[in-house]
Amino acid sequence: MRILIVFGTRPEVIKLAPVVYALRDRFDVKILHTGQHQEMADETVKFFKLKPDANAAILDGPKKAMSAYSRLVGKLAVLLPKMKPDAVIVQGDTMTAYVTAFCAFIHKIPVLHLEAGLRTFDKFSPFPEEMNRCLVSRLAEFHFAPTKLSADNLLREGVPQDRIVISGNSIVDAVELGMKLMDKKAALRDLNKASPELHKALLAGGPLTLITSHRRENIGAPLRRICKAALTLAKRYPEHTFLWPQHRNPAVRADIRAGLGAVRPQNLIMTEGLDYQSMLYVLGRVSVILTDSGGLQEEALAVNRPVIILRETTERPEVVESGLGILAGTDIARITGAYDGLARDGTRSGHIKNTVGDGKTSLRVAQLLALPEVRKFVADYPASSTGKLNVKNKLKAGDFR
Repeated sequence: MRILIVFGTRPEVIKLAPVVYALRDRFDVKILHTGQHQEMADETVKFFKLKPDANAAILDGPKKAMSAYSRLVGKLAVLLPKMKPDAVIVQGDTMTAYVTAFCAFIHKIPVLHLEAGLRTFDKFSPFPEEMNRCLVSRLAEFHFAPTKLSADNLLREGVPQDRIVISGNSIVDAVELGMKLMDKKAALRDLNKASPELHKALLAGGPLTLITSHRRENIGAPLRRICKAALTLAKRYPEHTFLWPQHRNPAVRADIRAGLGAVRPQNLIMTEGLDYQSMLYVLGRVSVILTDSGGLQEEALAVNRPVIILRETTERPEVVESGLGILAGTDIARITGAYDGLARDGTRSGHIKNTVGDGKTSLRVAQLLALPEVRKFVADYPASSTGKLNVKNKLKAGDFR
Protein backbone atom coordinates (compact mmCIF):
# COMPACT_ATOMS: atom_id res chain seq x y z
CA MET A 1 0.00 0.00 0.00
CA ARG A 2 1.38 3.39 -1.03
CA ILE A 3 0.92 6.12 1.58
CA LEU A 4 1.48 9.77 0.66
CA ILE A 5 2.38 12.06 3.56
CA VAL A 6 1.94 15.75 2.78
CA PHE A 7 3.38 18.70 4.68
CA GLY A 8 4.37 22.28 3.95
CA THR A 9 4.86 24.13 7.24
CA ARG A 10 7.37 23.60 10.01
CA PRO A 11 4.76 22.37 12.54
CA GLU A 12 3.48 19.83 10.01
CA VAL A 13 7.01 18.53 9.40
CA ILE A 14 7.58 18.19 13.16
CA LYS A 15 4.35 16.30 13.82
CA LEU A 16 4.51 14.11 10.71
CA ALA A 17 8.21 13.17 10.97
CA PRO A 18 7.59 10.42 13.55
CA VAL A 19 4.73 9.13 11.40
CA VAL A 20 7.13 8.75 8.47
CA TYR A 21 9.50 6.81 10.72
CA ALA A 22 6.68 4.56 11.98
CA LEU A 23 5.29 3.78 8.52
CA ARG A 24 8.27 3.44 6.25
CA ASP A 25 9.20 -0.11 7.34
CA ARG A 26 5.67 -1.39 6.66
CA PHE A 27 4.45 0.61 3.67
CA ASP A 28 5.59 2.30 0.50
CA VAL A 29 5.81 5.83 1.94
CA LYS A 30 6.10 8.87 -0.29
CA ILE A 31 6.52 12.46 0.92
CA LEU A 32 5.19 15.60 -0.76
CA HIS A 33 6.47 18.98 0.46
CA THR A 34 4.13 21.76 -0.66
CA GLY A 35 6.58 24.53 0.20
CA GLN A 36 4.00 26.53 2.15
CA HIS A 37 6.79 27.65 4.51
CA GLN A 38 9.67 26.54 2.33
CA GLU A 39 12.73 27.83 4.18
CA MET A 40 11.40 27.33 7.72
CA ALA A 41 10.17 23.83 6.89
CA ASP A 42 13.33 22.83 5.01
CA GLU A 43 15.66 23.06 8.01
CA THR A 44 13.26 20.85 9.98
CA VAL A 45 13.08 18.36 7.10
CA LYS A 46 16.87 18.21 7.20
CA PHE A 47 16.97 17.83 10.99
CA PHE A 48 14.64 14.82 10.88
CA LYS A 49 16.55 13.34 7.92
CA LEU A 50 13.51 13.25 5.65
CA LYS A 51 13.70 13.14 1.85
CA PRO A 52 10.63 14.50 0.04
CA ASP A 53 9.78 12.72 -3.20
CA ALA A 54 8.17 15.85 -4.65
CA ASN A 55 8.06 19.57 -3.89
CA ALA A 56 5.15 21.72 -5.03
CA ALA A 57 7.08 24.94 -4.27
CA ILE A 58 3.89 26.99 -4.12
CA LEU A 59 5.53 30.06 -2.64
CA ASP A 60 7.75 30.77 -5.62
CA GLY A 61 5.29 33.49 -6.63
CA PRO A 62 3.33 36.20 -4.79
CA LYS A 63 2.84 35.22 -1.16
CA LYS A 64 -0.85 36.06 -0.88
CA ALA A 65 -3.17 33.55 0.75
CA MET A 66 -5.70 33.14 -2.06
CA SER A 67 -3.09 32.85 -4.80
CA ALA A 68 -1.21 30.28 -2.68
CA TYR A 69 -4.40 28.20 -2.30
CA SER A 70 -5.04 28.28 -6.04
CA ARG A 71 -1.42 27.45 -6.92
CA LEU A 72 -1.47 24.45 -4.60
CA VAL A 73 -4.68 23.15 -6.16
CA GLY A 74 -3.02 23.40 -9.57
CA LYS A 75 0.14 21.63 -8.41
CA LEU A 76 -1.75 18.80 -6.68
CA ALA A 77 -3.92 18.30 -9.77
CA VAL A 78 -0.71 17.19 -11.50
CA LEU A 79 1.19 15.54 -8.63
CA LEU A 80 -1.51 13.32 -7.10
CA PRO A 81 -2.21 11.33 -10.30
CA LYS A 82 1.54 11.09 -10.93
CA MET A 83 2.36 9.79 -7.41
CA LYS A 84 -0.66 7.41 -7.34
CA PRO A 85 -1.12 7.07 -3.57
CA ASP A 86 -3.60 4.58 -2.11
CA ALA A 87 -4.16 6.91 0.87
CA VAL A 88 -3.07 10.38 1.92
CA ILE A 89 -2.12 11.62 5.41
CA VAL A 90 -2.44 15.28 6.36
CA GLN A 91 -1.92 17.01 9.69
CA GLY A 92 -3.64 19.80 11.52
CA ASP A 93 -5.23 22.94 10.17
CA THR A 94 -3.01 24.48 7.52
CA MET A 95 -3.73 25.50 3.96
CA THR A 96 -1.67 22.46 2.94
CA ALA A 97 -3.87 20.11 5.00
CA TYR A 98 -7.16 21.49 3.67
CA VAL A 99 -6.20 21.79 0.00
CA THR A 100 -4.56 18.35 -0.01
CA ALA A 101 -7.63 16.77 1.58
CA PHE A 102 -9.89 18.49 -0.96
CA CYS A 103 -7.77 17.43 -3.95
CA ALA A 104 -7.48 13.86 -2.65
CA PHE A 105 -11.28 13.79 -2.38
CA ILE A 106 -11.60 14.99 -5.98
CA HIS A 107 -9.29 12.13 -7.03
CA LYS A 108 -11.22 9.68 -4.79
CA ILE A 109 -8.26 8.94 -2.53
CA PRO A 110 -9.02 8.30 1.17
CA VAL A 111 -7.64 10.87 3.62
CA LEU A 112 -6.33 10.25 7.14
CA HIS A 113 -6.32 13.34 9.34
CA LEU A 114 -3.76 13.58 12.14
CA GLU A 115 -4.65 15.94 15.01
CA ALA A 116 -8.35 15.92 14.17
CA GLY A 117 -11.20 17.49 16.11
CA LEU A 118 -9.55 20.58 17.58
CA ARG A 119 -12.07 23.41 17.82
CA THR A 120 -12.47 26.92 19.21
CA PHE A 121 -15.96 27.23 17.65
CA ASP A 122 -15.00 30.70 16.42
CA LYS A 123 -14.44 30.62 12.66
CA PHE A 124 -12.21 33.71 12.83
CA SER A 125 -10.00 32.59 15.73
CA PRO A 126 -7.57 31.25 14.76
CA PHE A 127 -8.05 32.49 11.20
CA PRO A 128 -8.17 30.73 8.77
CA GLU A 129 -7.05 27.62 10.65
CA GLU A 130 -10.36 26.98 12.44
CA MET A 131 -12.23 26.60 9.17
CA ASN A 132 -9.39 24.67 7.53
CA ARG A 133 -9.59 21.91 10.15
CA CYS A 134 -13.41 21.86 10.11
CA LEU A 135 -13.35 21.37 6.33
CA VAL A 136 -10.69 18.64 6.54
CA SER A 137 -12.98 16.80 8.97
CA ARG A 138 -15.72 16.78 6.33
CA LEU A 139 -13.33 15.31 3.75
CA ALA A 140 -11.31 12.78 5.78
CA GLU A 141 -12.19 9.10 6.22
CA PHE A 142 -10.10 8.39 9.33
CA HIS A 143 -9.58 10.84 12.17
CA PHE A 144 -6.75 10.64 14.72
CA ALA A 145 -8.11 12.73 17.58
CA PRO A 146 -5.44 13.69 20.13
CA THR A 147 -7.84 13.60 23.10
CA LYS A 148 -11.31 12.44 24.11
CA LEU A 149 -12.48 16.06 23.95
CA SER A 150 -11.43 16.39 20.32
CA ALA A 151 -13.07 13.04 19.54
CA ASP A 152 -16.29 14.28 21.15
CA ASN A 153 -16.16 17.38 18.94
CA LEU A 154 -16.05 15.14 15.88
CA LEU A 155 -18.92 12.97 17.13
CA ARG A 156 -21.08 16.06 17.63
CA GLU A 157 -20.37 17.03 14.03
CA GLY A 158 -21.59 13.67 12.77
CA VAL A 159 -18.30 11.84 12.19
CA PRO A 160 -18.95 8.09 12.66
CA GLN A 161 -17.43 6.72 15.84
CA ASP A 162 -15.85 3.79 14.00
CA ARG A 163 -13.71 6.24 11.97
CA ILE A 164 -12.22 8.01 15.04
CA VAL A 165 -9.14 6.88 16.95
CA ILE A 166 -8.18 8.67 20.18
CA SER A 167 -4.47 8.53 19.49
CA GLY A 168 -2.74 11.24 21.50
CA ASN A 169 -0.80 13.98 19.75
CA SER A 170 2.29 13.17 17.69
CA ILE A 171 4.02 16.28 19.08
CA VAL A 172 5.06 14.05 22.00
CA ASP A 173 6.51 11.51 19.57
CA ALA A 174 8.29 14.34 17.76
CA VAL A 175 9.85 15.82 20.90
CA GLU A 176 11.09 12.37 21.95
CA LEU A 177 12.48 11.69 18.48
CA GLY A 178 13.99 15.18 18.28
CA MET A 179 15.74 14.82 21.62
CA LYS A 180 17.37 11.62 20.35
CA LEU A 181 18.50 13.27 17.11
CA MET A 182 19.64 16.53 18.73
CA ASP A 183 23.33 17.44 18.75
CA LYS A 184 23.55 19.55 21.92
CA LYS A 185 26.97 20.99 21.11
CA ALA A 186 25.82 22.07 17.66
CA ALA A 187 22.64 23.55 19.17
CA LEU A 188 24.68 25.61 21.64
CA ARG A 189 26.96 26.81 18.83
CA ASP A 190 23.93 27.90 16.80
CA LEU A 191 22.42 29.66 19.82
CA ASN A 192 25.71 31.48 20.34
CA LYS A 193 25.55 32.68 16.74
CA ALA A 194 21.96 33.80 17.30
CA SER A 195 22.94 35.75 20.41
CA PRO A 196 26.16 35.64 22.48
CA GLU A 197 24.13 37.12 25.36
CA LEU A 198 21.70 34.22 25.17
CA HIS A 199 24.55 31.70 25.07
CA LYS A 200 26.04 33.28 28.18
CA ALA A 201 22.68 33.19 29.97
CA LEU A 202 22.16 29.54 29.07
CA LEU A 203 25.55 28.61 30.49
CA ALA A 204 24.87 30.65 33.63
CA GLY A 205 21.78 28.55 34.30
CA GLY A 206 19.36 31.19 35.61
CA PRO A 207 15.58 31.27 34.96
CA LEU A 208 14.77 31.38 31.24
CA THR A 209 11.46 32.54 29.76
CA LEU A 210 10.55 31.94 26.12
CA ILE A 211 8.22 34.40 24.36
CA THR A 212 6.69 33.94 20.91
CA SER A 213 3.80 35.66 19.13
CA HIS A 214 2.77 35.52 15.49
CA ARG A 215 -0.98 34.90 15.20
CA ARG A 216 -2.84 37.06 12.68
CA GLU A 217 -5.50 37.98 15.23
CA ASN A 218 -2.83 39.41 17.55
CA ILE A 219 -1.24 41.70 14.94
CA GLY A 220 -1.76 45.35 15.87
CA ALA A 221 -2.82 46.54 19.31
CA PRO A 222 -2.88 43.04 20.92
CA LEU A 223 0.75 42.34 19.97
CA ARG A 224 1.83 45.75 21.19
CA ARG A 225 0.18 44.96 24.54
CA ILE A 226 2.14 41.70 24.66
CA CYS A 227 5.29 43.77 24.10
CA LYS A 228 4.42 46.07 27.01
CA ALA A 229 3.86 43.05 29.23
CA ALA A 230 7.25 41.63 28.21
CA LEU A 231 8.95 44.94 29.01
CA THR A 232 7.23 45.09 32.39
CA LEU A 233 8.31 41.56 33.29
CA ALA A 234 11.89 42.02 32.11
CA LYS A 235 12.23 45.08 34.34
CA ARG A 236 10.46 43.42 37.26
CA TYR A 237 12.62 40.28 37.11
CA PRO A 238 16.17 41.36 36.16
CA GLU A 239 17.54 37.97 37.24
CA HIS A 240 15.40 36.22 34.58
CA THR A 241 16.37 35.98 30.92
CA PHE A 242 13.54 36.61 28.44
CA LEU A 243 14.14 35.16 24.98
CA TRP A 244 11.96 36.31 22.06
CA PRO A 245 12.71 34.68 18.67
CA GLN A 246 11.03 36.86 16.05
CA HIS A 247 8.64 35.56 13.43
CA ARG A 248 9.42 36.47 9.82
CA ASN A 249 6.10 38.16 9.13
CA PRO A 250 6.97 41.86 8.45
CA ALA A 251 3.75 43.03 10.12
CA VAL A 252 4.63 41.09 13.28
CA ARG A 253 8.13 42.54 13.32
CA ALA A 254 6.83 46.07 12.83
CA ASP A 255 4.49 45.72 15.80
CA ILE A 256 7.26 44.30 17.97
CA ARG A 257 9.57 47.20 17.09
CA ALA A 258 6.80 49.68 17.87
CA GLY A 259 5.80 47.90 21.08
CA LEU A 260 9.27 47.45 22.55
CA GLY A 261 10.76 50.76 21.46
CA ALA A 262 14.40 51.52 20.75
CA VAL A 263 15.68 50.85 24.27
CA ARG A 264 14.88 47.64 26.13
CA PRO A 265 16.29 45.82 29.19
CA GLN A 266 19.43 43.76 28.56
CA ASN A 267 17.73 40.62 29.85
CA LEU A 268 15.11 40.82 27.06
CA ILE A 269 16.95 39.15 24.18
CA MET A 270 15.59 39.34 20.64
CA THR A 271 16.81 36.84 18.05
CA GLU A 272 15.89 35.67 14.60
CA GLY A 273 13.65 32.59 14.50
CA LEU A 274 15.42 29.54 15.92
CA ASP A 275 15.84 26.31 13.99
CA TYR A 276 14.08 23.28 15.48
CA GLN A 277 17.19 21.81 17.08
CA SER A 278 17.94 25.09 18.86
CA MET A 279 14.31 25.40 19.93
CA LEU A 280 14.42 21.89 21.38
CA TYR A 281 17.49 22.84 23.40
CA VAL A 282 15.72 25.95 24.70
CA LEU A 283 12.63 23.92 25.59
CA GLY A 284 14.84 21.64 27.65
CA ARG A 285 16.08 24.66 29.63
CA VAL A 286 13.10 26.98 29.75
CA SER A 287 11.25 27.78 32.99
CA VAL A 288 8.14 29.48 31.58
CA ILE A 289 6.68 29.90 28.08
CA LEU A 290 4.57 32.85 26.88
CA THR A 291 3.06 32.14 23.47
CA ASP A 292 0.10 32.36 21.12
CA SER A 293 1.34 29.28 19.23
CA GLY A 294 -0.81 26.17 19.30
CA GLY A 295 2.14 23.83 18.84
CA LEU A 296 4.12 25.38 21.68
CA GLN A 297 1.16 24.85 24.01
CA GLU A 298 1.47 21.12 23.32
CA GLU A 299 5.26 21.16 23.52
CA ALA A 300 4.95 22.80 26.94
CA LEU A 301 3.07 19.73 28.11
CA ALA A 302 5.55 17.43 26.39
CA VAL A 303 8.49 19.01 28.27
CA ASN A 304 6.41 19.65 31.42
CA ARG A 305 6.71 23.45 31.53
CA PRO A 306 4.06 26.06 32.40
CA VAL A 307 2.72 28.12 29.51
CA ILE A 308 0.94 31.47 29.56
CA ILE A 309 -1.31 31.44 26.50
CA LEU A 310 -1.46 34.81 24.74
CA ARG A 311 -4.87 34.24 23.17
CA GLU A 312 -8.48 34.72 24.20
CA THR A 313 -9.43 31.18 23.10
CA THR A 314 -7.55 27.93 22.67
CA GLU A 315 -8.45 24.81 20.72
CA ARG A 316 -6.27 22.92 23.20
CA PRO A 317 -8.22 23.30 26.48
CA GLU A 318 -6.51 20.16 27.75
CA VAL A 319 -3.37 22.27 28.27
CA VAL A 320 -5.30 24.58 30.62
CA GLU A 321 -7.06 21.66 32.33
CA SER A 322 -3.71 19.96 32.98
CA GLY A 323 -2.72 22.82 35.28
CA LEU A 324 0.24 23.87 33.14
CA GLY A 325 -1.63 26.30 30.89
CA ILE A 326 -2.91 29.75 31.84
CA LEU A 327 -5.22 31.49 29.35
CA ALA A 328 -4.20 35.14 29.69
CA GLY A 329 -5.16 36.71 26.37
CA THR A 330 -3.30 39.91 25.50
CA ASP A 331 -4.23 41.99 28.53
CA ILE A 332 -1.09 43.36 30.17
CA ALA A 333 -2.34 42.89 33.73
CA ARG A 334 -3.48 39.32 33.10
CA ILE A 335 -0.17 38.37 31.50
CA THR A 336 2.01 39.92 34.18
CA GLY A 337 -0.28 38.64 36.93
CA ALA A 338 -0.02 35.08 35.63
CA TYR A 339 3.76 35.37 35.48
CA ASP A 340 3.92 36.86 38.98
CA GLY A 341 1.93 33.90 40.27
CA LEU A 342 4.35 31.42 38.72
CA ALA A 343 7.36 33.34 40.03
CA ARG A 344 5.83 33.52 43.51
CA ASP A 345 4.51 29.98 43.81
CA GLY A 346 7.09 28.18 41.70
CA THR A 347 6.52 26.53 38.32
CA ARG A 348 3.81 23.90 38.03
CA SER A 349 5.97 21.20 36.47
CA GLY A 350 7.00 17.97 38.15
CA HIS A 351 3.61 16.43 38.93
CA ILE A 352 1.54 17.17 35.84
CA LYS A 353 0.20 14.30 33.73
CA ASN A 354 0.65 14.80 30.01
CA THR A 355 -2.90 14.75 28.71
CA VAL A 356 -2.05 15.15 25.01
CA GLY A 357 0.02 12.06 24.24
CA ASP A 358 2.29 9.23 25.30
CA GLY A 359 4.74 9.09 22.39
CA LYS A 360 2.86 6.26 20.62
CA THR A 361 0.60 8.23 18.30
CA SER A 362 2.66 7.38 15.20
CA LEU A 363 2.55 3.70 16.11
CA ARG A 364 -1.27 3.88 16.26
CA VAL A 365 -1.37 5.34 12.75
CA ALA A 366 0.76 2.44 11.51
CA GLN A 367 -1.35 -0.11 13.41
CA LEU A 368 -4.58 1.21 11.93
CA LEU A 369 -3.27 1.10 8.36
CA ALA A 370 -2.04 -2.46 8.92
CA LEU A 371 -5.49 -3.77 9.93
CA PRO A 372 -6.89 -6.11 7.25
CA GLU A 373 -10.27 -4.35 7.23
CA VAL A 374 -8.58 -0.97 6.71
CA ARG A 375 -6.44 -2.32 3.89
CA LYS A 376 -9.62 -3.66 2.27
CA PHE A 377 -11.35 -0.31 2.86
CA VAL A 378 -8.53 1.48 1.03
CA ALA A 379 -8.45 -1.08 -1.79
CA ASP A 380 -12.22 -0.83 -2.34
CA TYR A 381 -12.44 2.97 -2.00
CA PRO A 382 -14.65 4.91 -2.74
CA ALA A 383 -17.31 2.17 -2.73
CA SER A 384 -16.26 1.28 0.85
CA SER A 385 -16.77 4.83 2.14
CA THR A 386 -20.32 4.14 3.31
CA GLY A 387 -19.44 0.93 5.16
CA LYS A 388 -18.80 0.46 8.85
CA LEU A 389 -15.51 -0.50 10.49
CA ASN A 390 -14.81 -1.71 13.99
CA VAL A 391 -11.30 -0.43 14.62
CA LYS A 392 -12.03 1.32 17.93
CA ASN A 393 -11.18 -1.65 20.17
CA LYS A 394 -8.27 -2.92 18.11
CA LEU A 395 -5.80 -0.16 18.95
CA LYS A 396 -4.39 0.46 22.41
CA ALA A 397 -4.79 4.11 23.37
CA GLY A 398 -3.74 6.05 26.44
CA ASP A 399 -6.01 7.96 28.79
CA PHE A 400 -6.10 11.20 26.85
CA ARG A 401 -8.77 13.06 28.72
